[in-house]
Amino acid sequence: MALNGSERHELPAVPGAVAAARAIVDEAATSLSVALRDDAALLVSELMSNAVRHGGAIATLTVSLAEGYLSVALHDDGAGRPVMPSGALDPSVASGRGLRILDRIAAQWGVEDDRVGSGKTVWFRLATGEGTTAVRART
Repeated sequence: MALNGSERHELPAVPGAVAAARAIVDEAATSLSVALRDDAALLVSELMSNAVRHGGAIATLTVSLAEGYLSVALHDDGAGRPVMPSGALDPSVASGRGLRILDRIAAQWGVEDDRVGSGKTVWFRLATGEGTTAVRART
């Protein structure tokens, strides 16, 4: 079933939820190309993995399809903001590449801090090619 509007899902911040987040996004994007769905699955996997590792007990996944974009946002209650690594990464280190992958693939992405309490929402948008000209941006 293709997404019509916006969906919101609460997921436990446990390793198994990474696959659940991928499935939710894939199901929501069934009307889109396989390549775009694969990109969305990779990016939501990165966000959910970070929420499992650094967030609170629950993550809230929001997926919407509008105005020529597939938009995905993941909220967690973990303190601190994700930081883009600078310089070359040590190839022997197993983590630390997620934001670089996000930056390379997403048309737009950003991080919004909660106005009350700790926590943040990391989001990305992928251009669907339906009536938009992708402009890369991040906030």
